[in-house]
Amino acid sequence: MALNRFCLLTAHARTQLNMALPRIWTSMNLQRIFIQPPLLASLQWVRTLVSSTHSSNDVSGKGTENELLLDNLKILGVDVKKARKRQPGVLRKNITNEHGLVHFLQTKGASREVVASIISRFPRSITRSGEHLEERWQLWRSVFQSDNEIVSILNRSPESFFRSSDNDNLEKNIVFLTSLGLNSKDLHRLLTTAPRTFSNSVELNRQMVDLLQDVCASLGGMEPSQFAKAVISKNLYILIRSTKRVKANVEFLQSSLRLKNSELLGLLQGNGAEILDISHEILKRNFRMLQEKLDSVGGTKKDVIKLIVNYASILFVSPGLMSDKLDCLLQAGITVKQITEKPRVLDFSHENLKWRLDELRKVGYEFDQNGIAILDRSEDCHKLFCDFSRGAMDTSTGTPETTSTNGIEKGCAAIKTQYLTTKEKFHAHVDSGWKGVKGKEDNEATGQVEEKTGEPEEKKIKLDNGAQQEEDKHNKKKFRGQNKSRPHKKPQSYDDRRLCPSIIQEREAKCFYGDKCKFFHNIADYMASKPADLGEKCYLYDTFGKCQYGVTCRFAKAHTGPDFKNHVNEEVFRACKEKTVKNSLDKDLQWRLRKRQVPFNASEAYLKTIIKGKPQGNNKSTDAAEKDSCRTADAQDQPAEVDSAANVKDTEGGQGQELAVKSVGALTDVDLVKLRPCEKKQVDFRDKLYLAPLTTCGNLPFRRVCKRFGADITCGEMAMCTNLLQGQSSEWALLKRHESEDLFGVQLEGCFPDTMTRCAELLNNNIDVDFVDINSGCPIDLVFKKGGGCGLMMRTNKFEQIIRGMNSVLDVPLTVKIRTGVQEKTNTAHKLIPELKKWGVSLITLHGRSREQRYTKLADWDYIDTCSKLASPIPLFGNGDILSWEDAMKARETGVSGIMVARGALIKPWIFTEIKEKRHWDISSSERLDILRDFTNFGMEHWGSDTQGLEKTRTFLLEWLSFMCRYIPVGLLERVPQKINERPPYYMGRDYLECLMASQYVDDWVKISEMLLGPVPKNFSFLPKHKANAYK
Repeated sequence: MALNRFCLLTAHARTQLNMALPRIWTSMNLQRIFIQPPLLASLQWVRTLVSSTHSSNDVSGKGTENELLLDNLKILGVDVKKARKRQPGVLRKNITNEHGLVHFLQTKGASREVVASIISRFPRSITRSGEHLEERWQLWRSVFQSDNEIVSILNRSPESFFRSSDNDNLEKNIVFLTSLGLNSKDLHRLLTTAPRTFSNSVELNRQMVDLLQDVCASLGGMEPSQFAKAVISKNLYILIRSTKRVKANVEFLQSSLRLKNSELLGLLQGNGAEILDISHEILKRNFRMLQEKLDSVGGTKKDVIKLIVNYASILFVSPGLMSDKLDCLLQAGITVKQITEKPRVLDFSHENLKWRLDELRKVGYEFDQNGIAILDRSEDCHKLFCDFSRGAMDTSTGTPETTSTNGIEKGCAAIKTQYLTTKEKFHAHVDSGWKGVKGKEDNEATGQVEEKTGEPEEKKIKLDNGAQQEEDKHNKKKFRGQNKSRPHKKPQSYDDRRLCPSIIQEREAKCFYGDKCKFFHNIADYMASKPADLGEKCYLYDTFGKCQYGVTCRFAKAHTGPDFKNHVNEEVFRACKEKTVKNSLDKDLQWRLRKRQVPFNASEAYLKTIIKGKPQGNNKSTDAAEKDSCRTADAQDQPAEVDSAANVKDTEGGQGQELAVKSVGALTDVDLVKLRPCEKKQVDFRDKLYLAPLTTCGNLPFRRVCKRFGADITCGEMAMCTNLLQGQSSEWALLKRHESEDLFGVQLEGCFPDTMTRCAELLNNNIDVDFVDINSGCPIDLVFKKGGGCGLMMRTNKFEQIIRGMNSVLDVPLTVKIRTGVQEKTNTAHKLIPELKKWGVSLITLHGRSREQRYTKLADWDYIDTCSKLASPIPLFGNGDILSWEDAMKARETGVSGIMVARGALIKPWIFTEIKEKRHWDISSSERLDILRDFTNFGMEHWGSDTQGLEKTRTFLLEWLSFMCRYIPVGLLERVPQKINERPPYYMGRDYLECLMASQYVDDWVKISEMLLGPVPKNFSFLPKHKANAYK
């Protein structure tokens, strides 16, 4: 009786427990992601009780899904519908480990979104235990280099990791395949491409390897193991095929092709390895259909054999598609012999082949004379070839070979015929139009005689004469990007009688120098000799409420009275009192730099470590110096008042050497502790448009123009570190930053660790920048010969010391700009980039040309793509030949993180708007003139509105116009877009101003400047710094 009552109570308690535990478990699951893993492990007894209330089978009744599991998956963000479609049985299980899987993958670097995607596509992953996951992960890590690499593979194909649950079998297969000589790269490919290989038993894989080795031995091969390895490397799927199929295919190829044993052996371990795992029936059918097709068009059995030997993949192609491709080629006049010699043309789709053949037919390409190698090129190369071929000789009209059918020379852009003209007509129109606008009497009244400066000197045509070739060889560097033949003159002074600054600024005190002052003090006499004002409005006065140039301003009437007093608009002046330009050189700092009184504590601490010749990778002295050195800005502005207790110990000598740390006020952690890389300022460079640091033309006013059009990142012009350390005002002016430049950096050039490190520390403490860039891509001889610029790419030891030293003293990211290499046909960037990652750079910018190449050829974007993969996860920006949004989109199709625009921005600064809006902007000449007007206004704000500042603005404007004249309006182009390597032919614009802006004459550029800045002085002269190779 008592026993029955006890059983009833137990049954009742069990029923109540069955009702309560699911509710408890649901509550726990809802909060599970907030519970630490150790606590979760201690709560597994609850789930054990829940599972014990069900049957011993861990799957619910047929068709019944586990509601608690579904709730958990939804909370984790899993796509339940997709999971149900993929593996519905998993959703009926009662024992799962979804939260353990989430925690495990997140510790390996996967995001919650990635984990949810993995479970959605392969639900069976939640059935793996934590111990199983960790063991399998370690096995994969023996093949892959990092956790992130495995996570990315799981994100692409979760099946490759979770398909098999037998870790012992996986380990045995890895050992077995490694014993065959397969390297980690081969195992990497097998795991990601054919993961079923590792689900096979080792015995099954061994059978296939034994078969391959027997085939090699039967054909007289001396190295069966190497043969098996070669076949597996070429055909990753062969280990998951049946040995019967592979054996039958080998026997069929042996009997059908009737090759020598050595030839068949070479085929099977070469491209023929790909067809060993194809269905035997399909292989025989495709071989028979190929033989019949070639017989029908005059081919022989030898042609069939040659085609298969050269391109075994043709046996994969269906008979119908193969027939269509061959017919397409044969109808274009291509012979069977040509196809068998260049069978890779069959890789392209039928539609692509038709398009290529049609384009070549339009340009009159002869396959019997020139071959069919052109069909095997990439689409970009094919388009480029067809574009250039449009300028081929028209035999029917006898047009010269250097001229196309529409009269345009080779290398010129295609312009609509109604706009084309000759050089003589173009300049006659420009001259007549200017006289009509300006009038002849202007020059006659002033006594000025217009003297044609003309275009840059034309290049000499190469002749067969030996003496001429010797002269060309002697002068081969003459036309390599810079106009080196220009005369070098000192800066011209256009204001002979300059007014004393004490008078301009209306100081109450008299001039400090008194009678010895070299400047002019009589305002009335100065105004009598001053050139006439250029307008009635002053941009500086209207913008800031005050013009600091007073009576010397070339628009002085707008803000001075009869007594020559400078007016101030108080309301506007108060609103604009804050400085819009940062990073000016402080006079006190300049004095201390010249007297060498600026301390470089952090730099000295670093330099002591490399002077002793110690390695940089794991140098304890370096680490100690980096941790204990203080780099506060006040240390350079005030004398030392407090010495820190930080010491840098010499590990070699065993004696401590005290390092005094300059500081003012209370010491803080920042004073004594070196910032770790993760604590430095972080900058997100990815997916941004980067305006390149451009020498001469990349000045602050030009950068402001580009910012208006959408440039994201700007960088100052290249500055020499030695000049900065000497306090040269002209060099410090290159570091100035406008308030509109929200992401701004400076570029330094140097070749020694001591000067570069000290300069980095100096800038870190005294200016406001978001990053510092090292110029290791400058091709100029003056820089290269002393070891700077591109020379750093050849001096890796110094380069490493420079990067590590600058990183140790900077609080902002350090970036590097490099080229593909120094020599034209020897790329070295791919070797340098992995080292740059180790040394700690935050961004790499790669210009797709070598130093010797300069701009004679197109940038190598395929090589940039390769390097971007090597640089990952460090962002790599590509640079070269971007002139339209299509060019930018093609560049982004590579693996680069962003693009840098250089010459494209000089030719058309609105390129940033075109890229962001993905459109071609047919900008009018009046809009382009407004852009130039903005530049002149910014220039007067930057360089001054007096005569000296005005002429400096004019000089930089003319340098810019030497690039801008290469732009061809979109509405005039026969084919859009314009390519950067195409020079414009002579054409008539849609209005006179458009013609004037298209001129390559220096005098015409001067005319444009006179529209904005008034007449040039009598002694004015200008020759552009740069001269493009493509321009005559």
